[in-house]
Amino acid sequence: MISDRKDPSDLFPSVLLWSGSRKLNILDQSIQVSPRGMIFKTDNHFAPFTDLRVRLKLPPRIGSMNTHTIQCDGVVVECRGSHSKMIYFVTVAFVNLSKSEQKVLSTATSFLPTGEAPVRPQNRGIRASF
Repeated sequence: MISDRKDPSDLFPSVLLWSGSRKLNILDQSIQVSPRGMIFKTDNHFAPFTDLRVRLKLPPRIGSMNTHTIQCDGVVVECRGSHSKMIYFVTVAFVNLSKSEQKVLSTATSFLPTGEAPVRPQNRGIRASF
């Protein structure tokens, strides 16, 4: 039997982030996204309130061949990690998503398999802020 659920690696096939004109490096594609923000792992440290530009390319919806791209601004809420290992977990709040884009993100995240765990920082003291 074939499942209707999407493979989580296909959920956000393209996530691009910029700080100013500099494109940011995302260490892996295990990104936690909600209608209010996202958490990702990177090798760059960010001060709180750093402005970021976000582009999320969503997979085609069931029954549709069109992908949907959401572009918005975000602000760093929290950045925790290890300077020696250069691994940071960054929490970003979206600041200009329309209601319809929030709904699209809400629907897209529901395609995650129920057994799939969200991104979890190694430090148990780090919690998602949204």
